[in-house]
Amino acid sequence: MTQSQPPAGDVNFTYNAQGQRVQKETPAEVRRFLYDFQRLHEESDADDDPLREYAFGPDNYRENPAMWERTSI
Repeated sequence: MTQSQPPAGDVNFTYNAQGQRVQKETPAEVRRFLYDFQRLHEESDADDDPLREYAFGPDNYRENPAMWERTSI
């Protein structure tokens, strides 16, 4: 685990054995990161509700715009 202390409060990062960040925790939120092998696949909140989904193909890697529409409230 790595920690930084910006003015807004402590930020804690948790990494898996492959060195990928799997969680970011601030005083305001917890964000989790799910990987599909080596690529970031999804970001979720503390309740595992999806916040962002990433799509990739042979030549691209981008944020999935459909995910934004689906989770907008």
